[in-house]
Amino acid sequence: MRDYYSYYSISPEAREKWLSEIIDRLKVYDDCLNGLKYTRRHLKNLHEIINAPFHHWEGSISPEYFKGPVNLRNPANLRELLSEIDYNLGLDIKRYKNFPVYFLFRYKKDSYLQHFVLLEEIYCSPQYPNNDHRFLRLRSDYGDRIFLNAIPYRDGIPHLLRRKKKKQKTRRRIDFSLNRIAEILNLAWDEDFELTRRICAHLKIRHITEAMELTHLILSVQEYSWLRERPRIVNDFFEKNYEHPYLAIFLKQVEGMDGRSWTARVDQAKKDYIKMKVALSGLFKEEVISDKYDGSMPLWKCLFVFHNKSMPEFEINEELQNKITKLEAIAGKVLAGEVKSDSNPT
Repeated sequence: MRDYYSYYSISPEAREKWLSEIIDRLKVYDDCLNGLKYTRRHLKNLHEIINAPFHHWEGSISPEYFKGPVNLRNPANLRELLSEIDYNLGLDIKRYKNFPVYFLFRYKKDSYLQHFVLLEEIYCSPQYPNNDHRFLRLRSDYGDRIFLNAIPYRDGIPHLLRRKKKKQKTRRRIDFSLNRIAEILNLAWDEDFELTRRICAHLKIRHITEAMELTHLILSVQEYSWLRERPRIVNDFFEKNYEHPYLAIFLKQVEGMDGRSWTARVDQAKKDYIKMKVALSGLFKEEVISDKYDGSMPLWKCLFVFHNKSMPEFEINEELQNKITKLEAIAGKVLAGEVKSDSNPT
């Protein structure tokens, strides 16, 4: 039976040593996979790497805790070992040419958020599928879950910290800051809008992502006074680091709102959201000709045909350009109306 107090009896240095052993093994495995020539010698070498057990944990955890050896061949045991190192560590495994590839990460489970938050990439196989999207389906101790990806913003957080501290404390401060930022992003980002956002970015449609984020934030907040309770670093992030400045303007304006003005914003956001959905629907019904498809196809099909691949290039005809221009105009009016600023950012 597992001793739940054993975690606190193991030094942080020992846990770091366990993690380093796992990372080093993954690097050796990926190097072997990159140079794989499918000869008997190469396959035997790869087989030995996958089956080689990890040893640094031995003597600290009872072997009876694991069902079988702890190696790359047994991902369940490997995840159990990772949970002993840090209960916020996760390991996702995908397939590449019939071989496993790995993504080792740290995350935060917050009961207040709809999604788990990806905090840090520990190691990622070179062949692992593209993981720079806003939402990722990954494996954790809680099964397959949708994660909100805050990793792209991690490198910018240390520049916002006013007082420099030791490495371990700085890491915790970065994690705390990312999690508080994710509370806002969780309300602004819409998982159902993700594919639409990517194709709008591919077509270089201006303002639509910002407008959808802003209206989704307004419609998702249950108590507007909660938006006022933000640490300084959250304000600094949206003002200096986030790619869409309208959110920073709006969050600042919330501080001076009363209940009546907030209700008016919510009512307007409902109308704006419907307008943009209707305009997007008309846009995606438009027939386009792509370099990856023989003949024309409705633009909406690209959301499903190419969403896990590189987006194709389209021939933008006059009708499609008119609908893009109309959508940009609607999104621009939504932003101007919601932030009500005399000096809107360009």
